[in-house]
Amino acid sequence: MLVISDTSPIRALDWISRVDILKTLFGAVIVPPTVAHELQRTDGPYSPIELARFDFIKVVTPEDVSCVDRLSETLDPGESEAIALALETSDSLLLIDEKSGRQAARELHLNIVGTVGILILAKECGQIPALAPVLEQLISELNFFLSEDLVKRILKQVGEVPT
Repeated sequence: MLVISDTSPIRALDWISRVDILKTLFGAVIVPPTVAHELQRTDGPYSPIELARFDFIKVVTPEDVSCVDRLSETLDPGESEAIALALETSDSLLLIDEKSGRQAARELHLNIVGTVGILILAKECGQIPALAPVLEQLISELNFFLSEDLVKRILKQVGEVPT
């Protein structure tokens, strides 16, 4: 399975110093050039992420420029390139968080998972001991939007008692 990522999941995992989870779970991850560029910017609280630090993340350019252009009419450039890359392979998983990008990917019948889904997998595989503090860090430090009800359901799913 080819795993392609948009900016947000890598940013969030870098914030908690756990980009390594991607290598453990997926082996390799592909990002399009615009996502690589976005990761190198210093937006808001973020530091630049040099992808060269992660030998399992490769930059690949989507071939279908017209697809990227069509998607860019309603989505940001990184999402558009990531979705276009996912469409170019029959067996892919798209890592994406933003609501509009997730909706577009679902409409195109792509397999998707977001940062929280990645963290759930990491918890289930023993890569993180507890999910609650990680979710709290993302919510409090990055304004990562998760409703209180959703957090409770997630924690119940992974066998942690919601507080």
